[in-house]
Amino acid sequence: MLMPEHVILSDLDIAFADMLQRKLPSDDDAWCLAALTSHAYQQGHACLLLSNALNSLVLVNKEGVMKGRLSADWSQQQMRCHWWTTSETTQAPLVWQGNRLYLYRAWQDETVIREQITQRLSINQTTDLVLLPLLSQLFEQTSENDTPDWQAIACALACRSQMTIITGGPGTGKTTTVVKLLALLQKIHHASLNIQLAAPTGKAATRIADAIQNTAKRLPQAFQSKLPTQAQTLHKLLMQESLAGIDCLIVDEASMIDLPMMAKLMRRLPLSTRLILLGDKDQLASVDAGAVLGQLCEGAEQGNYHHETIAWIAAQTGITLPNAYQGQGSQLAQQTIMLRYSHRFDGHSAIGQWATAVNKQAVASVQSYWQNLPDWSETSPDAVQALRLAKNGVQQLQPIIQHAWHKLQHYVSEQHASDSTTDDWALRCLGQLAEFQLLCATREGPWGVSAMNQRIAHWLGLTPNAWMPGRVVMITRNNYTLNLMNGDIGICLLHPTKGISVAFQTTAGIRWILPIRLSQVEDAFAMTVHKSQGSEFTRVLLLLPQQDSPILTKELIYTGITRAKQQLIIACPNPNTLFSGTNKAINRLGGLSFAQ
Repeated sequence: MLMPEHVILSDLDIAFADMLQRKLPSDDDAWCLAALTSHAYQQGHACLLLSNALNSLVLVNKEGVMKGRLSADWSQQQMRCHWWTTSETTQAPLVWQGNRLYLYRAWQDETVIREQITQRLSINQTTDLVLLPLLSQLFEQTSENDTPDWQAIACALACRSQMTIITGGPGTGKTTTVVKLLALLQKIHHASLNIQLAAPTGKAATRIADAIQNTAKRLPQAFQSKLPTQAQTLHKLLMQESLAGIDCLIVDEASMIDLPMMAKLMRRLPLSTRLILLGDKDQLASVDAGAVLGQLCEGAEQGNYHHETIAWIAAQTGITLPNAYQGQGSQLAQQTIMLRYSHRFDGHSAIGQWATAVNKQAVASVQSYWQNLPDWSETSPDAVQALRLAKNGVQQLQPIIQHAWHKLQHYVSEQHASDSTTDDWALRCLGQLAEFQLLCATREGPWGVSAMNQRIAHWLGLTPNAWMPGRVVMITRNNYTLNLMNGDIGICLLHPTKGISVAFQTTAGIRWILPIRLSQVEDAFAMTVHKSQGSEFTRVLLLLPQQDSPILTKELIYTGITRAKQQLIIACPNPNTLFSGTNKAINRLGGLSFAQ
C-alpha cells in the first residue's frame, strides 16, 4: 500500500527528468527535484517550494512503482547541479531562486509579469488631474452601508497609473465601476481614447460587453461618448499583429488568466497602454498553472495605502479613508482596489451569508447553515435550499431538472413558419438558459458533468450527443473560422428554412450554425463550476459528489454559490464533502506577490 507521503508522478514528469539525465547525467537527488518541479507545474503551481518536507516524499509512477526519494543531505548538494541556474543571465532547464525551483519557462513568465508591472507603476499620470468635479457627476455623494465609496476611489486611482487592479465579489459593482471609469477617462481625454475590452473566454467577453452597453445608458449624457460596445477573447486580441494603437485595455475575469497567458499579454502590450485588470480574487484560479490575480491582490482587504495615497484620494474624491486602510504596502498595493459592498447580496442575503462563510472557511457556520436549510420545494420562496440526496439518489434530481426547464422545452417546441421571428424565438430559448443551471464539482464519476449530461438528456426526452431540438451545447475549443470561443453556449433548434441549426447569442445578435460545422462541442445541460466562471444564473443547483476530492475546495464551492443571483439549491449525497471542501483552500505556489 502507498504511504500517505507519496507523490504520483505523471509520464510527463518522469520523461522530463529522464531526458535531463540522458543529456546531462546527474545524481538521483537532481532527478527527484526535476520530476517534482514538473509535477508541481502540472498541479497548477508556478514552482516547487523547497523545504525539509520534501525529504519524506516517496516518488512513484501511476502503477505505484517507486521511482525515487531525496536523500537526507540533498539540500547540501543543491548549488552544484548543472540542471539549474541561480543567475538571471545563465540559461538552464530549471531556475533556483531562494527556496523555489522553477521550470525555466515558468520563471521567465513570472519575471516578465513582475518587470512589466513595475515599469507600468513607475509611469506617473497624476500631472494636472482634477477629478473631483467629474466624479461628483458620476457618483452620489452619500456612501452606502457607511463605508467609503470604493467605486469612486477605484476610478480615481486608475486615472493616475498605467496599471490598476480592481477586485471584488459578485454584486460589488465591478462592471459599473469600469463603465464610470471609462467614461471618466474619455471625458478627461476629450473622447480620443481607443479603449478595448477583453476576457479569457468568449462567454465572459460577451457578458462584459452586454453589461457595459446596458450600464452606459444610465450615465449622464455628457459621459456617454465613445464608450466601447464590443469585447473579444484574450486569444483573439493577442492574435493581432500589433497592440500599439490601444490606449486602454480592460481585462475582465482576470482570475481565470493563467501564468503563460498573462506573461504573453504583458510582453505584447506596450507600456503606453493603460492596463486595468478586473476580477474576483477569491474565485477559482485558472485551469492551467498559476494564480496570478490572487497573488497580485495579496493583502487587498487591508488596503495598505501609503499616507501619500490616502491624501491623494481625499484631494481627488473628497473621501477620507479610515486609518485601518493605511499601511506600508507595495507600489502595486497603491493601485489595487477591493470593492467591498455587495449590491446583490446584502447582510440579510442567505446566498451572501453562505458565500461569506465558505470564503472565510467558517466550517462551523456552514455546518449550522446546512442543518437549518429547508428541503427543496419548487413552491418554496427560500433563497437557499438543501437537497439531501440519498447515497444513490441521483434520480431525486429528475423532477427538479424537468421543472426548471419546462418553459425552455415549451419554447423549443414552438413552430415558426418564416425567418422573420426566428431570432426572437432563439433569443427566448437562450434566455431560459440563464434562468437555471446545474453546476457539478467534478467532470467524471456518477455525480460528474459527463454522467449528468447523459441523464438529463434522457430526462428531457433527448438522445445524448444527438443533434435534436432542445440540445444545449458548449464549444470546447476556440474556432476562429466560425468566431466561436471555448465556453460559448448554443441551443439546437428546428429553423424553418435551415433545418436543424444551433443558435448562439453574440453582441451582434443571433448566429445560426449548421451542426456539421461544429466538431468541438459537448452537451451543456450541466457544466462544471470551472466552466461557469464569468456567468450568472437566476437559479443554480450546485451538485457535490459522494466522495471527497482534491479539487473540492472553498474556492470551487464559493464560485458555485456566487453564480446564483436569486436562488441556490445545494445538493449533497454526503454533506461531509461540503464541510471538508470548505476547510480546504487552493494554495498555488509562486513568486508574484508584491506584498511587503
